[in-house]
Amino acid sequence: MTTYRNGFIPIESQGAPYATKTFKVVATANNAYYNNDPVKLEGNTGLAERVTASSATLLGVVIASYKDVGGQKRPLTHSQPTNGPFLTSGQAGFVEVITDPRVRYLAAIDTSASGGLVGKFVTVTAGAPNQKTGQSGFGIKAASATAANTSSRTFQIVSVSDFEIAQYGRNRDIPADGGVVVKLANPLLS
Repeated sequence: MTTYRNGFIPIESQGAPYATKTFKVVATANNAYYNNDPVKLEGNTGLAERVTASSATLLGVVIASYKDVGGQKRPLTHSQPTNGPFLTSGQAGFVEVITDPRVRYLAAIDTSASGGLVGKFVTVTAGAPNQKTGQSGFGIKAASATAANTSSRTFQIVSVSDFEIAQYGRNRDIPADGGVVVKLANPLLS
């Protein structure tokens, strides 16, 4: 089990300011929504649904969550030391999602990574989120890497992170929990 997952952290964009869109979350969704979680479209409803398995085409990545107060979005607040700003399971609200396919994300990988993974399409793997900070527990599942761009592969590895290269060297495998840079493979909105 990896221990340093923080979900998909936006680190750069191929264009200035990246596009975001706010999606409604209904209380019956029964999913908690954390910052940096990948989300998909819930059927044809226009509502966001947290990804629990690597299957559907992604809307993007959550960068903020809001509670629903009479149909209006209101900021969530920290309740330290126990709860960060995330929507709990069964709570109605809104999530702001990066929908821009030009954005690149830093993500943890569940095994050692090497340059051979660059360009491969991968699925996600869920880990325990950090409820104290409201951060996602998602990462990349290295065993799913393939050269084929299929609908079940939600991200594409763009590079090994610069930090990992600096720390471990260009020709070495990066250990588990190392960072890779990814982009949405088959974004629903572009």
